[in-house]
Amino acid sequence: MTKAKRLNANWTNWISFRKIGLLMLFIQWFVIAAPVHAEILTLEQALELSLQQNRELENAGLEIDKATENIEAERTKRLPKLNFDLSESYNLTPQTFTYKAGTFGTVPTQDVEITAQDGFTTIVSAGAKQPLAQLYKIGLSIDQLEVMKEIAGQHLRASRQKIIKKVKTAYYDILKTQLSLQASNERIIFYRELALLVDRQFAQQTVLSYQPLEVKSRLARSEHEVKREQNILATQQEELNLLLGRNVLTRFEVSSVTASHAELPAKSEVESLALSQRPEIQETELKLEHAKYGYRIKQSEYFPDIDLEVRYTRLFGTEFIPDQESSVGLRLYWEFYDWGRKSDDLSKKQYTIRQTRNEIKETKARILIEVNDRLRQLENARDLDIVTKLTQTAAREKVRVLMNQYRQQAVLLDDLLRAEADLADANSEYHHALLSVWSAQAELEKAMGEG
Repeated sequence: MTKAKRLNANWTNWISFRKIGLLMLFIQWFVIAAPVHAEILTLEQALELSLQQNRELENAGLEIDKATENIEAERTKRLPKLNFDLSESYNLTPQTFTYKAGTFGTVPTQDVEITAQDGFTTIVSAGAKQPLAQLYKIGLSIDQLEVMKEIAGQHLRASRQKIIKKVKTAYYDILKTQLSLQASNERIIFYRELALLVDRQFAQQTVLSYQPLEVKSRLARSEHEVKREQNILATQQEELNLLLGRNVLTRFEVSSVTASHAELPAKSEVESLALSQRPEIQETELKLEHAKYGYRIKQSEYFPDIDLEVRYTRLFGTEFIPDQESSVGLRLYWEFYDWGRKSDDLSKKQYTIRQTRNEIKETKARILIEVNDRLRQLENARDLDIVTKLTQTAAREKVRVLMNQYRQQAVLLDDLLRAEADLADANSEYHHALLSVWSAQAELEKAMGEG
C-alpha cells in the first residue's frame, strides 16, 4: 500500500472514529441534560411549606393553645364553687335520748325517753362558696399565666426562625450538591471525549501505553463520584422533605439561588434590629415580668381568705330532729403566724428577679457578639466567593484552550490532565464558597431575628 493510500485510509478511519465519538458524546449529553420529571421547588415554596406543615412548629403552636386553656381554667376560680353531698347511713346501735321533767322550764312534766328510729338515714346537702378576698390573688395568677402565654408565643417565634434556618441550610446543601453533580457530569463528558482521542492516538502509536489507562481510570473515578453525589443528593432531599412535613420520598429539584452581593447593612442597624427582634430577649424580659407576678402572688398570702357560703341540708329517715337546714355566712381563714416561711419565700422570689435581670443583660451581650460575628462571616464569604469564581473561570478557560491544543498535538497529555484536575479543585472551592455565602446570609438573618 502506498503512502498516499495509507494516509487516505487513516483519514477515513479517523473521520468514522470521530463520528462515533461525537454520537456517543451527544447521547451522553442527552442523558445528562434530559429533563427529569420532578417538581421544581423554589426556596420560597420550601419556606412556605415548612411554616405550614412542619410538625415541630405545630407542637410549638399547641403550647400556645395549652397556655390559653390554663388561663381559662384559672378564670373559673373567680366563680362560685358549687358542691353536692349525699350521705346514706344505717344505725347499728340503738340511740335513746332522755329528758328529765322540767328540763325546759315547766316542760316536760315528767321524764321523757325518746328512741331514735331504726333504718337508713339519708342526708342531702348542696352549697355554694364564693371567694372574696382571694379574687385579688386569682387576678394576679391570671396575669401571670398571660405572661406564660406570651412566652409560648416567643418560643413559637424562635422555633419558626430555627426551622427557617434549617430549611435554608438543607436547601443550600442540595443546591451545592446539584452544582457539584453538574460539574462531575461535565467532567465525565470531557474524559469520554479525551478517552476517544487518546485511544485514536494510541492506535497511531503517538502516545504511551499507560496514558489511555490513566484517562480511563479518571473517567471511572468521575463516574463513581457521580453515583456518590447522587446518593448524597437523595438523602439530602429526604431530610428536606422531613422538614417540610411531607412524604420523605417526594421527588423534587431545587432552583438556582443567586448569591447576593448587595451592600451589607450597617453594623449599628444590624445590632438595633437584633436587639428589637430576637425572641430570646423578649422571652427573658417576659420571664422578668413573670417573676414579678410571682413575688406579688406570694405577698398576697399574707392576706386572710374570705368566702361567702350558702348551704342547704335535708335529712330523710329521721323524725326527732329538724329535717331541713339552710344558712348563709362568711368564712375567714388566716394563718397569722408561719414561723418565717412566707418571708423566706419572698426572699427567694427577689433572688429570682435579680437572676432574670442578669440573664437579660447576658442575653443582649451574647446576641450582639453573635450578630457582629455573623456580619463579619458574611463579608468574608462574599470576598472568597468572588476570588473562587475568578479562579474557576480561569481554570475552565485553561482546560478549553489546552484541549484544543491537544487535539492538534501541541501540548502534552499530562499538562491537560493537570489543568483538568485544577478545574475540579476550582469547582469544588467555588461551590464551597457559594455555600458559605448562602449559609452566612441565613445565619445573619437568624441572628437579626428575621423570619
